[in-house]
Amino acid sequence: MLKKVLIFGGLGAAALGAFGIYKYYQKQINLFYGFTYKVKSINPVSRKDNFLKLRVMIEIDNPSALQFTLSSYNFDVMLNRNNKIGVVSNSDVNQVLRRNGRSYITFDFDVSLKDLNWVSTGLDLLLGGKNSLITLQGDLKVRTGIIFLRVPVDLSYTFKYLAS
Repeated sequence: MLKKVLIFGGLGAAALGAFGIYKYYQKQINLFYGFTYKVKSINPVSRKDNFLKLRVMIEIDNPSALQFTLSSYNFDVMLNRNNKIGVVSNSDVNQVLRRNGRSYITFDFDVSLKDLNWVSTGLDLLLGGKNSLITLQGDLKVRTGIIFLRVPVDLSYTFKYLAS
């Protein structure tokens, strides 16, 4: 009889412990989904033929107590939300996103200059760039331990904001 009580008590304690760990990870993952991100800079690197190479730096603020590892990212880069000017993709990143802290992702991408609508973009930039948006839409893939997450990203900034 005592043996059964100890066995069931041990199983119950193990189940409660596993449930507690599950709830902790669930809370930390929900916190991570509330992460903030912003474009820190977009700078020209080089120009070759009809392509302009730009370097983008994104700041990610991870509010979770868990350390995540960025494993890949995939973004469409658009001008004014309807003019796709490039694609940024890397499936072999392996960059740590610090717990309760900020991390930075830097990547380069090529913009096809022949695909830009230079008339409307040029006029807008001459008038201060208030209406021209650069947009990154896509996702990040991150992991912590055995948990893998796909996190959607949608960043839009005006040229005026990025220049300041």
